[in-house]
Amino acid sequence: MALRQLLVDAPWLIRESHSIRSAVMVLEECRIPVLVCSRDLHPGTWKDLVQNMAVLPSPPHVIVSCQQADEDLWIEVLSAGAYDVLAKPFNPSELKRTLFEAAQQWHERYDHAPLTMAAAV
Repeated sequence: MALRQLLVDAPWLIRESHSIRSAVMVLEECRIPVLVCSRDLHPGTWKDLVQNMAVLPSPPHVIVSCQQADEDLWIEVLSAGAYDVLAKPFNPSELKRTLFEAAQQWHERYDHAPLTMAAAV
């Protein structure tokens, strides 16, 4: 099930981007606490996205999604500065819990940002 469908009842505004470039453009315009991206972006990778966001004054927490989330990927993601890894297909309760926790931590760090979510899939 698509991310937007799983979050239809969530209290967040969801913005979608279909490339790293468009995601960065959205992030330059809006303070977004959480960004969910696929492990396999084309062109580029989730690492490119994390690097591009590092220059933002309040970069979002990045959650990398993939079909096979394993410990090696999780370590790589955390070491690169991203927030977490979620396996696809998404478990709705795990997805919502992870997004809420990431948004709450971001909000505490960067203070009173609007709760908007972004997805680059």
